[in-house]
Amino acid sequence: MIPVAHGTTFEALRKVSPLLASRSGLSTADSSLAEVAAKVAAAAAALGDIDT
Repeated sequence: MIPVAHGTTFEALRKVSPLLASRSGLSTADSSLAEVAAKVAAAAAALGDIDT
């Protein structure tokens, strides 16, 4: 799971969901939505490369 903060901050998210906010995530405040989507897609593709 990759949390994406859009229209909020991880600090605000931490107040309502400490567990979710404690995970490494991405923010549209730091990167464009297109960049965030590309990073999520790259992470998902990398999971496909893992032999189970």
